[in-house]
Amino acid sequence: MAMLNRQQAVHMPPQLSFDNFLLFMIAGGAIINHVSDEEIIQSVLQEASTSNLNLEELLKLQAASLLIRLKEVHCATQVIINQVISGVAPMFDTFLDILQNKFSKNPNDVLTTDEVVSCIESVRGQSLFAGLETSKELEEYINDEEGLIKPVKVTVATKEVVKNNNIKKIDVDFGYVVPFLPGLEKSLNCPEILKCVDNPAPVKPGVFTSPLDGYFYQNHPIVKEDPKTLAVGIYADGVDLTDSASSKSGVHSQTFIYFVIYNIDPKLRSSRRSIFLLGIVKSEVLKKHGYNDFLKDFVAGMNKLSSREGVTFEINGEKRVFHGIFICVCGDNPASQNMGGFKESHFAEKPCRHCYVNTEDLFKSFKEGDFTLRRMDLHEAQVKEVEEYFSLRPCSLKLEICCLLKDVVDSKELSLGIINERIHMFSKLFGVNKPSVIEMSYLENKRLRQTAAETLNLAYMLPFVLRKRTNKDLVTVCKEKNMKCFTMRLQLLDLLMSEKLTYKDIQKIRTVTQAHHLLFQDLYGCAIPKMHYECHLNQILLYGPPRNYWCFGFEGKHAYFKRLLRILRCFKDPAGTFARAHQRRVCGLMLLSKKGIAGPFLQSSDSLGSPVNSKLHSLAYRSGLLDFFPDIAIDLRLTQYKTCSYNGVKYSKNQIIMISLSEALPKFGQIIHMFQHQGRLLFMYKQMLTECCAQFLNAFKLSYCIGTEFGVICVSDLPYHHQIYLVKSAIHSLSKINNWSHYLDENKKGQFDCFISVKVSDRKVSELVIKYLKAICYHAKYLKTEQTSLTIKPKFWQWKENYRKKAWLQENDMIPI
Repeated sequence: MAMLNRQQAVHMPPQLSFDNFLLFMIAGGAIINHVSDEEIIQSVLQEASTSNLNLEELLKLQAASLLIRLKEVHCATQVIINQVISGVAPMFDTFLDILQNKFSKNPNDVLTTDEVVSCIESVRGQSLFAGLETSKELEEYINDEEGLIKPVKVTVATKEVVKNNNIKKIDVDFGYVVPFLPGLEKSLNCPEILKCVDNPAPVKPGVFTSPLDGYFYQNHPIVKEDPKTLAVGIYADGVDLTDSASSKSGVHSQTFIYFVIYNIDPKLRSSRRSIFLLGIVKSEVLKKHGYNDFLKDFVAGMNKLSSREGVTFEINGEKRVFHGIFICVCGDNPASQNMGGFKESHFAEKPCRHCYVNTEDLFKSFKEGDFTLRRMDLHEAQVKEVEEYFSLRPCSLKLEICCLLKDVVDSKELSLGIINERIHMFSKLFGVNKPSVIEMSYLENKRLRQTAAETLNLAYMLPFVLRKRTNKDLVTVCKEKNMKCFTMRLQLLDLLMSEKLTYKDIQKIRTVTQAHHLLFQDLYGCAIPKMHYECHLNQILLYGPPRNYWCFGFEGKHAYFKRLLRILRCFKDPAGTFARAHQRRVCGLMLLSKKGIAGPFLQSSDSLGSPVNSKLHSLAYRSGLLDFFPDIAIDLRLTQYKTCSYNGVKYSKNQIIMISLSEALPKFGQIIHMFQHQGRLLFMYKQMLTECCAQFLNAFKLSYCIGTEFGVICVSDLPYHHQIYLVKSAIHSLSKINNWSHYLDENKKGQFDCFISVKVSDRKVSELVIKYLKAICYHAKYLKTEQTSLTIKPKFWQWKENYRKKAWLQENDMIPI
């Protein structure tokens, strides 16, 4: 094989079989690198078609060649392979139906052999992808069927060059804009979006759940005349498409501008498909020329929508008049201030875009009423004097985490190494967004290198991480004022992330914000301008809860373009490439949804896990279900699920849920079963006792109730649709194993030297603990019980087979009682 030349490699002997086909490809491809894989495969297929292979083997060989080229030559993922396999099968069936129609005649007529051969020859050579073989043909098909909204090139600067002895003008600075009104009309033709617009949710006085509940929307004159008025917002952000550590970092940075319709239900608005593209411009061009030229079409469209005449759209073949108003611009501080005509940095004499506070008084007060809010006339005069400058500042939550950890490390209560170890241990309890390792340089520079999701998890677990054990209890290693300040920050975080806010909540936000910022300034003395911006959160009354404007969804939308760049590997006019590809994608998905081939274009993220069917009488907790459904049949077959997702929260067995919310203490339960009945997803839970609120942990202390108290609740009736994390404590309701070592031999015998202590308050609970531990080990050498405690100090345990296989006992593990 090493002596093969090019001609021998291409023209293989006819006796090649499918068995040694792959072997030949690997060897030939490794030795003769100047012959492409495509040429070898095509040559082998041509030779195989003339050999003695039967048709079944030839068909299998052709299918294998297609999959090999996709996977090994073009590096397609298994998801793409599965799509090809599942997509070709129905196409082949449809082709057979076409062939069958050609054979169809009068039942009394008989087809001759020549007629059958003639019909087959008439379709031989026809491609299943006829008319769609090129990207241009596919784009024309999508345009003809659905109406493709193509991006428009907007040029803001040109220059003259000499080319072929001729002077030509070429575009130097430009961007791409998707026409706003045609794009809005296309989105309103989506049934899911139109249903949300035509059926607005009722507004409850004093309750804010969406931008449509805010005073700005409700008191707008257009909304008063047309309650179905569209609420439109935009988002802008710059994205560096290259590696931040490469020499080209920042050179190919692009700014993406999106628009979103806030009339869409929040469940559907969480989908990336609800975010529509408005324009893509190179960030360097925006720095030089601003947004005016690229937002001119959007501003003109919004002016038409907000007029009394409105805009007439063709929706499902009917003419309808729509009105709309502009709600807000979302984005980070540099992007928002640049679009508003302010300095991007915080070093201006008047750094706030909401009020006229100067740099000297920025941190003297954190009450909005102490500052003069901006007015349009004075604002326009100030915009003329701005100069462009850019600087990054950390967010207030990251800054506070750095200050708190720096104070703990300096006090030598805990080392940074131990803190990182504990964060790693607690990360298993706080979801999948595991915080990164924290280095000392991060704390000294007050720049915490964590993503938004990692920072959120880190903030919630820090009160548990920063504790140490005393003789009787676990106490915080932080100073009382420092921990109080951080707890107030967590309370603000919970309030600002709520889906629903009331007047009482907004008043609490005002009070806690002012108290927290003053305390933080007194403790650390390093406040940042973002803390002043938080004083203006009274805008909740105008625009609804802040979670409707956070940037997670928009930043998730960037992932599509980053993935597309890795596939294309081309930096020639990336803005135009991205804009055209995005519009083809959206229009194609709408076409598939309209034709019924795919599901709805917009759909909620609610999902169910693997189903398990069982009869009601076989359930151990059927009594709770019979109490909830008294008319249910005892032999009814129920469908249970191991996991489910609702409102973006994933639920599983043994997870904690809040079952009721009262003024005193909320009530919690632990999920034991999830099943569906009469179209409703139900949780059967075991009630837990809420003992108190642990203020410095920002958590509630729970314990298991004595006896069996079960209940059933519908997932839609849960008062709190957020992830609730359970941190098991050795003092409250669990036992903790410390300082242990073991060795397991072939006889499954283990030698242990450990100490287990469980604090209980009832003799019956102690007996339950004894039974639980006896189920784990065959015997204990030393056993002592008292009225308030149970201590077991075994020297030798012999494991049961099932416990040994699960390897459930690990260092610092928790054992529930």
